[in-house]
Amino acid sequence: MAVIGVKHFDHHQGGTDGKASAGLVYDALVESGMLPEVRELRAVVSAIDAIDNGVKQPTADSVTAIISRFNADDVYSAEQYDKFFEAVDFVEDYIIIPLLKEHEKVVEAIEKLSKIEVNGPVVELPKFNIYWPEVFNGQNHPEVEAVMWFDEEQNTYKIQTTPVEIGSFQRVGRGLTPMDGMTFVHQGQFFAVAPNRETMERYIKYIFEV
Repeated sequence: MAVIGVKHFDHHQGGTDGKASAGLVYDALVESGMLPEVRELRAVVSAIDAIDNGVKQPTADSVTAIISRFNADDVYSAEQYDKFFEAVDFVEDYIIIPLLKEHEKVVEAIEKLSKIEVNGPVVELPKFNIYWPEVFNGQNHPEVEAVMWFDEEQNTYKIQTTPVEIGSFQRVGRGLTPMDGMTFVHQGQFFAVAPNRETMERYIKYIFEV
């Protein structure tokens, strides 16, 4: 049932958080189970909606500008029909499928990371996993202040502070300060490198008093 004042059937919902055609279609696909809710894909859709609603202006490399290049010279011609499906194929092959494949990697990585036992303020990763902040952050594990791992390629041990939330540069707890024997300590106090395990263990005791 439509409610007066609510634009149920207008694909320009307006406002900074409003959805246009891309967002409404994505919502419907998610609700029907045809597509999962993927953060990165939602970000792409929201950027398209912002341009469609006039909140932002398209740049030459925006998805909106790229897709618009598929238009036929005469958008009212029969050729436009074929161009539409060319654009659909492009979006599927170069945006949706790659993002869904990446999403599958993230889900698998999170599942593995979630099985790591937490004992104290520092968690050791079996091997480096770029998605570790998805699990070890202030919202999921406020007791974890840093993660460490062995870098096989450089033959060093590395440690990085955990963020208060995904995507944040603010760390959960203590910063990583310099200590004799360390190979490198970032002046931002969020990352450090040790030449061997013994030095890293001493460093963890020095910083986190464990």
